Amino acid sequence: MLSAQSICDSAGIQCCVKLFWTACPDNTFEHYTLYRSDAPGVDNNTNSTTLLSEICTVAETTYTDSTVSLDKTYYYRIETHNVHSGTTWSNEAAVAVFVRDYPYRVTHTVTMEWYPHFLCAHPSGETIYGTVKNNNLVFTINTATFTIDDTIPAGEGPLGITVRPSGNSIYVVNFSSGTISVIQHATTTVIDTITIEGTAKGIAAHPNDTEVYVPVFTRKKVAQINASNNQIVSNTDVIGSPRHIGILPGGEYLYVTNCNSDSVAVIRTADNTVVAWIPVGGFSKGIAVLPDGSYVYIANPWDEKVTVVRTSDNSVATTIPVAGHPRDCDVLPDGSYVYVTNLSYNHVSVIDTRTNTVVEKIPVSGVSKGIAVLPDGRTVYVTDLSNGAVSVLGY
Repeated sequence: MLSAQSICDSAGIQCCVKLFWTACPDNTFEHYTLYRSDAPGVDNNTNSTTLLSEICTVAETTYTDSTVSLDKTYYYRIETHNVHSGTTWSNEAAVAVFVRDYPYRVTHTVTMEWYPHFLCAHPSGETIYGTVKNNNLVFTINTATFTIDDTIPAGEGPLGITVRPSGNSIYVVNFSSGTISVIQHATTTVIDTITIEGTAKGIAAHPNDTEVYVPVFTRKKVAQINASNNQIVSNTDVIGSPRHIGILPGGEYLYVTNCNSDSVAVIRTADNTVVAWIPVGGFSKGIAVLPDGSYVYIANPWDEKVTVVRTSDNSVATTIPVAGHPRDCDVLPDGSYVYVTNLSYNHVSVIDTRTNTVVEKIPVSGVSKGIAVLPDGRTVYVTDLSNGAVSVLGY
């Protein structure tokens, strides 16, 4: 598998293309031959392509092409050779060289001894909170130094995580114990534990800072928690297996993904009534709401797509192919781009919300699952579930 990523400075003066590929598993490997072309069909036009490099080490699986120009598209392909004169072509990777207006590459990697799942960003932009299911803990990342500041013991199997808009408290769903840990931001300590009598994975805080909502999938309910005393005040019945929640900016409606029913439930928060069911297919999971509340983006891993729902009439506006079993998503503060993690591929897909097309696939070091965008929109944090790390995407 070959992937390509262009990297440019903000002025577009210094540009290059970084190539990444999967190591050849053939024990008779001899060398890689790397080609570039200005037109597609590299394997059929080797006489008119540029031979960039011959690489004789099987584990050397990256290359930087510094001979590219701004505002051009290039096509790359690798031919693998073995000692018996056998050859195999990789896929063809196309990349456009241009200056981005969104975070588009890994600038830092925060390594850790655990395997992180989900993330949330503190409103101050100074801290990222993350969960580690297998180690029963929550960690914090200092966004100024890209280092882990604290580890906080949570309940059994912490997964979903959210922060109240005030920034005072962080709520963590403990998958294995049917509880929610409430963490005080000022002291990074657990100050309360809420029993939800069921199993949940997702959680979301209401914009008014007074409620927190939890989809309890084993009970087919969405629980409403009063954030002032951490008491459950209502339960809304839903069908399927509710997993994650997106809340409109005004807080008037919840959009709840449902795995087993392949749908999204729309709940009116004024009376906690389900007012619509939207068929989206594909085992709906992660969800992101545009800042103006006009559209909701839903990750459908089974169908390998992202469904876009128009909130004005709760209809499906379009679907976007996203390969690699899309899992979680978040949006830049200006609503211009949605970032989608991919469970099967080591990359993050970037969707331009103006065209609803994937404009970038950003390589990361492992299986990407959880994601959080900082309030300034200049950095995006992504969990690398398979490698024990968090990738930081920037410019």
